[in-house]
Amino acid sequence: MKPLLGTPVSPDRFQYFGAHVGDDGDWALQSELALATLDPQAPVGGPVHIHFDLDVLDPQDFPFVAYPDGKLRLQDALSLLRRISRDADVVGLTVTEFAPSSDQDVIAGSRIIASLCEAVIDP
Repeated sequence: MKPLLGTPVSPDRFQYFGAHVGDDGDWALQSELALATLDPQAPVGGPVHIHFDLDVLDPQDFPFVAYPDGKLRLQDALSLLRRISRDADVVGLTVTEFAPSSDQDVIAGSRIIASLCEAVIDP
């Protein structure tokens, strides 16, 4: 597969926002590559792929994850996604870490995930 892959994205093009959970390896890699933290007010431009781990959300707003340690309020996340979508050319969105434990959690969590997607599609 390696010959078919293109040039990797440079680490200076990555920016974290709201990262609170990680193991020693995660934090070491972030430090080693000098991965930046996104200032929520800073302009964002160019093509952007948003990778959104749901466990960054405050469990009061989104408890449907395996590691409910997030601190980002849902309304703040929606505002950030809308701003990024208005300011930049969003070329992709990944939403991960959904871990519902019941059918009701699937329904409730899916509605919130839909609102996150809508914030990117229709800011």
